[in-house]
Amino acid sequence: MASAASISTVLPAPPIWSPRPPLVVIVSTVTPAPLLGHVGARVRPDWLRRWLDDPGMVKPGVAMPALFHGMADGPDDVEDLTHFLVSLGGPIDDDVEPPDPALVNTGSVFYHQVGCVACHGPLDGGPAAMAGLTPLGPLAQKTTVDALAAFLKDPLHMRPSGRMPSMDLTELEALAIAAFLIRHDRMASGTPVQSAFTLDADRVGRGRALFAVRGCANCHEMGPDAKSVTSTMQARSLESLGAAPRGCLAVAPPPGVPAFELGARDRAAIAAFLEGLVSWRTADAPMLDLAAGLERFNCTRCHEYHAVGGVDAAIDGYFTAGDEVDAGDEGRLPPPLGGVGSRLNPGWLNTVLCEAGVARPYMATRMPQFGAANVEPLTALFAAAAGVAMTHDDGPSVNDQVAQIGRQLTGATGFNCIQCHSIAGRASTSLPGPDLVDMPERLRYGFFAQWMHDPKQLRPGTRMPSFFYEGRSGLQPLGGRADDQVAAIWGYLSQGGHLALPEGLADPGDFQIEVLDEPVVLRTFMKDAGGRAIACGFPERIHYAFDAGRCRLLQVWTGRFLNAAGIWAARGGSVTDPDQPPVWVDSGTGAVRLHIYSTESEPAVRFRGYQLDSERRPTFHYEFSAGDDVLHVSETPVPVWTDGRPSLQRRFELRGPPGHSFVVQAAGHRFLDTGAAIDTPVSRSLDDDGTARFTLELTW
Repeated sequence: MASAASISTVLPAPPIWSPRPPLVVIVSTVTPAPLLGHVGARVRPDWLRRWLDDPGMVKPGVAMPALFHGMADGPDDVEDLTHFLVSLGGPIDDDVEPPDPALVNTGSVFYHQVGCVACHGPLDGGPAAMAGLTPLGPLAQKTTVDALAAFLKDPLHMRPSGRMPSMDLTELEALAIAAFLIRHDRMASGTPVQSAFTLDADRVGRGRALFAVRGCANCHEMGPDAKSVTSTMQARSLESLGAAPRGCLAVAPPPGVPAFELGARDRAAIAAFLEGLVSWRTADAPMLDLAAGLERFNCTRCHEYHAVGGVDAAIDGYFTAGDEVDAGDEGRLPPPLGGVGSRLNPGWLNTVLCEAGVARPYMATRMPQFGAANVEPLTALFAAAAGVAMTHDDGPSVNDQVAQIGRQLTGATGFNCIQCHSIAGRASTSLPGPDLVDMPERLRYGFFAQWMHDPKQLRPGTRMPSFFYEGRSGLQPLGGRADDQVAAIWGYLSQGGHLALPEGLADPGDFQIEVLDEPVVLRTFMKDAGGRAIACGFPERIHYAFDAGRCRLLQVWTGRFLNAAGIWAARGGSVTDPDQPPVWVDSGTGAVRLHIYSTESEPAVRFRGYQLDSERRPTFHYEFSAGDDVLHVSETPVPVWTDGRPSLQRRFELRGPPGHSFVVQAAGHRFLDTGAAIDTPVSRSLDDDGTARFTLELTW
């Protein structure tokens, strides 16, 4: 990763002005420290004790100084402060059980896919020779899986500085990554052995006083939902310090003076700054401010900025796109930031920085969210550094006739933009690219026009083809003039999400499957069944989906059947869940199962296919097995209307060992022959001939 100095080398120096101005007042932009209001609930006492004693030994390179080094009463002070911090919501609930292996494996995938690897490096045995990595520290010694997952889900809640950004993780993703990180650390350093900890009220009181008098409260706040502590330590002004190498700038700070991890270069830079502070004068320098912001948030870990930074070769392979995306590096790598203020409208740039705006949802790596308070100023700095105004570029305005020409040029008989770009949410005909209808909102027209004229000049290696040569295209509308054709396309796209679709782009409604005189059976992809879903539509307008992977009825819905665009449009491979709300959803257990008397085992389940009866209604065949015992199940779900009331009758035929018991666990159903509701699992047995027949009725 490039240092702040290396970023600045590509930027001009700020101008010097005013030979005798008044004293400059410098407003601090120090990164806020973590909030400590509930630190005891997320950090182990032993780790806190070691951290307070010597932060640099626990996590090299941290900004936290050793406050008690060399002091005779330092160990007692550390213990008092530890008790105070543990009292803030703690002690933490310990977890000694190893994380679930399946969850750990899932977490490894997420960690290396969503972007964590860019700052913290690969942890799957891949190459780790990268400079400037942010160390994770001994996480297993510090915290638990649940506490770490809560932090990963919303890091800004505890660390408002934004240095650890939100990756927009789901609950599962956060938990899985936490399990992976804790397991990885335990494999490296062993399972932590925690000593018993009992809070001492006297030490808590002394620790609170130390927190105020030793300056902890100068950097750390408690947060909005915790009682604050007011600092009683007042530091001298910077101007009064001078440049002498004493105090915390000394090579060996005296006992009681904060000991920062400063190298010789760090001390020299601070001394030079202090020496020139009284006479320092400078005008605003947006490019330097921008360079400092990019450095603070590690932006050049993923983005190249004027030949500085970008994805390190050691982790290039972790940046991927969706399985069905073939867009080259543009489909998997974050875009360069050089001149981004002249490419993107400020509104969209702010949306990306502060509201998780996404133009390429097929990229696996996510744009970190550092918090609006931290990164919102970057929008104006990007614009100023590019020399453009902080205004939206509306581009040319065209009449309806010209916009219609733009529609023609966008479609299959024009430049065929729809082959690679979706438009107004409609999928492209081949590869997925950024939605065209968003272009006037996202891009400045000047950049859009340049891009259309010669995309490879702006981004060598792009998959975007060139349609124009010497200011003209091979298409006749508007005389083939490139400027006029580009303006026409822009005018068409500026109509927004309700524009008329271009020729050659099918409306997803074209893939709506209508069920007419007989049932329709469709093997498809569905959210909770993956590629083993079987959707069944009926003329009665009662439909269901069967999960052939776990052999269970997945859900039931009414009204329209399915839109098959997910599997039939473009390259397919997407889910085709119904757009109607379900009237019933399986809890995940299925309706019947073999009764296993051992609590340590589960019956294996295997799908054996389905058959259509004379009315083309499917009967599903599957079996449960445990050892030598096998229960064969045939299930025929049949939609029925009785006196204007809809229901689904599930007809079961079972075969297995005579007298063997099985369990019916179909909450919301009732036995049709007796009318008995099934609120809890019901145990039944096979007849003497090894068979059983019954019908469950589901109503809503």
